[in-house]
Amino acid sequence: MKSKILLIGIDGLNLDTALSHAPTLAALKEKGFFTPITIEPPTWSGPSWSTLLTGSTHAQHGVTDNSFTGHKLLHRPDLLSRAYYQDQSTTTFAAAGWPPLVDPIGHGPVIHERREQAKGLRHRVLVRDGETY
Repeated sequence: MKSKILLIGIDGLNLDTALSHAPTLAALKEKGFFTPITIEPPTWSGPSWSTLLTGSTHAQHGVTDNSFTGHKLLHRPDLLSRAYYQDQSTTTFAAAGWPPLVDPIGHGPVIHERREQAKGLRHRVLVRDGETY
């Protein structure tokens, strides 16, 4: 059986405070794998999510603020793309409430669209407004 990974990211969440008020989140933390990360400044959403999802530094991915101006994300594969290219039988799915993470029409996206894999039902992306790629 293949391993399954669920990455939940909640922008701006103070985990210590949230766990006492969110029992499901606390249970996921207890039963799964948890590790804190440190992101270099600036810690705005765009640079931080780009670092987390590509494993690249700000200098490597070129995202320095939330405008994504001058980004190099096409040259920095995201973690779902890396998983697929490691094993092409892998199926990946990304959903986000903040469009720059996944929407190929706007800024970014951090998670690559991968049209060929989407046609083969190996990759899907869902954007907050319900668009699916």
